[in-house]
Amino acid sequence: MTACARLARSSTGKRHPKPPVKGDFGVSFEARYSPFTIVYKFITPKKGALVSDTIQSYNRAFMPYAFDTVIAAMFLPFGGIKSIRSQALEIADIKPGARVLELGCGTGAITELLEKRGAVVTAIDGSETMLNRARKRSLNANFLKQNLAWLSLEGQFDVILFAFVLHELPYELRLKVFAQIYPLLAPGGKVLIVDHAVPEEKGFSRLWRSLLMKLEPPTVADCISNGYDQELQANKFELVEKRNLAKGTVALTISVPKQTS
Repeated sequence: MTACARLARSSTGKRHPKPPVKGDFGVSFEARYSPFTIVYKFITPKKGALVSDTIQSYNRAFMPYAFDTVIAAMFLPFGGIKSIRSQALEIADIKPGARVLELGCGTGAITELLEKRGAVVTAIDGSETMLNRARKRSLNANFLKQNLAWLSLEGQFDVILFAFVLHELPYELRLKVFAQIYPLLAPGGKVLIVDHAVPEEKGFSRLWRSLLMKLEPPTVADCISNGYDQELQANKFELVEKRNLAKGTVALTISVPKQTS
């Protein structure tokens, strides 16, 4: 979950969205636009300050609770975020003993649900504070602090899960992440993506899109307009199922490696 970019003036004097940070894509990009920075913005002594450093923002003590509060409030009208997560896992048919790699686990809410289904979970996040909160929820998961841009993992997994993560990443990083996970999938494995979507109903669609564009980084436009189908296909994955959840505000995408002849 993330917030709007700051504005920068061009040579013509007009105001334009400041481009994403280049170089260290990782979670620092996410932190710059995170909705947690909205909370931070209003409670820090320096009025209007935005957090640009990942460690300073996501590792602040209140961040895990800010995350859980924001996402809970956002999806409360649609049955609640726990119900949405559970529905996604049910559709994906996560079975007991399944080896699951969760990338961007945050506070571990969906990690806990995976464990209750009997999955063997390896959960990755870039913030130690978020991971500390996650460890209290899931005692048996293997939590690792890593940057999504440079994953270092051994073994293979039956399921690789992204839950409300990819919309925060720049296009180039998403491609890099998809390329990295391809060899991590076991035979018969699948990639599960749960992320924002815009309902078809016109009036509500405009309202929800406007909300997402204000709360999230500019990259959310890719998510709600195009999804990740083309990016997955460019990295040797093919779509096998797509569902709309929570009255169309959430999209569930399931893909598998393309079959080679």
